Amino acid sequence: MAQDWVVFLDKAEEAGITATAGSKPAPKKDQIKGSDKNSKGSASGSKKIVFGKATEKTLHEKVIEHNKKAPAGRKATLSMLKAVYRRGAGAYSASHRQGVNRNQWAMARVNAYLKLLRTGKPTNVSYKVDNDLLPKGHPRSLENIDSVVASGIDAYELELTVTVGEKESYTYPEDAILALTEYSGYGYEAESAIRASWLRAVRNNEDPFVRASILASLGTSSLDADLLPKIEGNDDNE
Repeated sequence: MAQDWVVFLDKAEEAGITATAGSKPAPKKDQIKGSDKNSKGSASGSKKIVFGKATEKTLHEKVIEHNKKAPAGRKATLSMLKAVYRRGAGAYSASHRQGVNRNQWAMARVNAYLKLLRTGKPTNVSYKVDNDLLPKGHPRSLENIDSVVASGIDAYELELTVTVGEKESYTYPEDAILALTEYSGYGYEAESAIRASWLRAVRNNEDPFVRASILASLGTSSLDADLLPKIEGNDDNE
């Protein structure tokens, strides 16, 4: 797996990801000696996923605008759009267009969902992955026992939690970085901080998952605290 981290670093540098002051190698005194496997409990458990102020404001405005003209039974809720956004943010790791950042990709999915919710028809006929979030009675709602809405389960809240597993559970570094970002509690705008911490470790021949996990778990108490975005006036800079 170590070779994968090196390949990831090379690709990241080609894409200009490391062109930040915070992504320079850490001083010798600050270097963490990681192991091949993160220690038990270094980033265990689950947390509610945090949305930055700018992202939450945008989603809230979309709910208000949509509901002004939405037919009966097709109203949107903030928790509903947060669930769609979170799915879009995760899907970005597997497939996206070059030049589009994670926030834009996730918002595009939210817009597609709102169109489906309002009109009953998706722009792309293959778009079905969020049908389980549609309200009961919508023509494309999964009205059966497996439907999270039809069964009465608050699936939106279930969608907004994240558990960080062991390093071996992530096939690609990008997947681990997203999970650690969501776990950190700083919102999706903390992705650049988690990524920079990861790259510091790769440069210093450390275990990148361990170092990034420490940042996600300890936040301002970690050696990479200087990378974190400020909570006050938190805007999306993804």
